[in-house]
Amino acid sequence: MNATKALFAVLFLSIGINAHGNELVEPEKADAASAPVSAPALMPAAESKADTNWIDVSPVHSSINTRAGMSFHKDFYAMPFTWSPDYENSYSEFIYQLSTKVRVSDSNFYFAYTQKSFWQVYNSKDSNPFRETNYNPEFFYRKTPGSKNWLNKIGADFGVEHESNGQPKPASRGWNRSYAAIFYPTPNTLTYLKVWHVFGEASDSSKILADNPDIIDYYGHAELHFRWQSSGAVRKGAHLMLRGNVHESKGAAQFDYTYPTGSKDMHWYFSVWKGYGESLIDYDKNITRTGLGVVFKR
Repeated sequence: MNATKALFAVLFLSIGINAHGNELVEPEKADAASAPVSAPALMPAAESKADTNWIDVSPVHSSINTRAGMSFHKDFYAMPFTWSPDYENSYSEFIYQLSTKVRVSDSNFYFAYTQKSFWQVYNSKDSNPFRETNYNPEFFYRKTPGSKNWLNKIGADFGVEHESNGQPKPASRGWNRSYAAIFYPTPNTLTYLKVWHVFGEASDSSKILADNPDIIDYYGHAELHFRWQSSGAVRKGAHLMLRGNVHESKGAAQFDYTYPTGSKDMHWYFSVWKGYGESLIDYDKNITRTGLGVVFKR
């Protein structure tokens, strides 16, 4: 299976990604990167060069880094073991998400790409199919937080994104959004609030929403993320996501817990999902799922 080979190739390559620095580790710098570090602290933004305009990218802050070149974006994980009572063909699926971004030259603009797949690897009766894959490219501008005072420490993202599952009708799902987000990092936490506007939501003739015209009823217009990590040598972490439409009384919640594996590049990953929109194909289904795996960025 070409898709299988590609998956494992990406996962093996990701071992070379430094979860603490959130960038590719050069061989000659590997020893320095693996040395013990103190509790994370925010670093002042550089004033003269965008390449050094970054905050301390500890695991809890890695989703808001501003490093040059390629770096992590959203969570990058593999969960070989998941369980949900909501699927007849396969209770257990291998779920993985790949997510990376590239900064445009020395600017504050980024291209990003996230892909999330649901693989029924244990469903040999149906030839181990990929049940669903969601593709999510985006382009955004990031205002980097500083370090002078609490107001200066607030960062922001402004962007546009597309998400679809690449399926023919009637299984086709997709939407386009513009979004704005504000975030506030502290040494051990990150709060990230994102709001969006869906293109074509007011028009019944919108082609992109024709396959899922009521998706806003289930996703709403905003989501909140809160991340935490412990201090000290053992960096445990937690993540809570809340999203929904209060007018329709629909939404979703996700809770993740991470624990070091002994490798600087990976953490054990335990995840619980409850609600709508776990995947585009199931945007209007209330899904309950637990999963166990490893995360290369949190």
